[in-house]
Amino acid sequence: MTIFSEELQDTINFAIARISHEGTVVTVTPDYPPYILVTAGKHTRKQKLGKFLNSASLEPHVVKESCEVYKITNSDTSEYTTSYSREYVEVYEHPLYAIDSTSKSCMTDNDSVRVYNYDDRLALLLLHKDNELCGRTLIRWDTNEYVRLYLDHNKIKSHVALALLAKAGFTKGNLEGIYLELEYDYNRVVMPYLDGVDNFNVVGDYIEVTRYGQYCAGNTNGYANIGIVCEDCDEVHEEDRVFYVEHYDRNVCECCLDEYIYCEDERSFILRSDCEYNNSTNEYVSPSYAQNNLCDTYNDGYYDWEDVVETYEQEWHPASNCKALAEEYNDCRYFHKNDSDVIYFDGDENIVKGYYVKAQLKELQEQFETEDEE
Repeated sequence: MTIFSEELQDTINFAIARISHEGTVVTVTPDYPPYILVTAGKHTRKQKLGKFLNSASLEPHVVKESCEVYKITNSDTSEYTTSYSREYVEVYEHPLYAIDSTSKSCMTDNDSVRVYNYDDRLALLLLHKDNELCGRTLIRWDTNEYVRLYLDHNKIKSHVALALLAKAGFTKGNLEGIYLELEYDYNRVVMPYLDGVDNFNVVGDYIEVTRYGQYCAGNTNGYANIGIVCEDCDEVHEEDRVFYVEHYDRNVCECCLDEYIYCEDERSFILRSDCEYNNSTNEYVSPSYAQNNLCDTYNDGYYDWEDVVETYEQEWHPASNCKALAEEYNDCRYFHKNDSDVIYFDGDENIVKGYYVKAQLKELQEQFETEDEE
């Protein structure tokens, strides 16, 4: 029995529409290639397909391709059988080669093909000769399309394989809109190399194959990178939501980046916990900036030098926390206001009133007592 493929039938219908006259019904049925049977009204004639299509003024390349499809579709396939399977991993263990190519399938022995099991619209159409596998292709039931043929060229010719697909009712298509299982592996997902449409999106808990997808399934190692891992939270994030922190040579997501401070002097983000706080400006600064430009006070953190004073104990304190002595002591004029060794003296005829270190006041008093005795 000879048949027209779905694709060829569409071309023939287009030709019929061009040559039909009002009131005359034209039908075309298959005969043995390259002939067809053309019926117009009550008259039927045998004619070559190419001549019929040329009469409709179709493009030469369309006529040529249609004749080839007609011949291929009706090739002798009696030695071969077809079957269907969803045992993807097992089937892909067999080395097969792309149609009209010497390139072996890059997914041979790659168990990433297990993710095809997620969508019931997908299956494998298998070609057999003498009960041995000689070809396979992914097919989808919802569109009656196949994706790409892989064959054992020593057991089956390309035109025979195409004829088997045509007789099974499948035309060339792709995986657009098919769902795959979402299986993470750190910053990548399990993903076989996809023929045809090789882009995809992650949608909730599954993957959708789409030509407008954000990610590419063009790797042959069974994985596809889908983002960058934040080295603080170990989660995968989209590339534009991860930032490189040069100070630590690490990638950090925008959420974890809240724990960092951007330091102008370093031109990099630094962990808040590793930064120093400038109490004069109420800003975090890098450790190197603090060490080189600020004063590390005794117990009050870092301040600008203009905001600190040195006390008689040779300690640096914020000026706001200090008071001036009535006279210098140890070459310093200041003391911390909580210093229990400093007292206020009301003054006398020899010593002016003000703040004095107890030891300082005692020395002054003893000095004047000695002078009085002399």
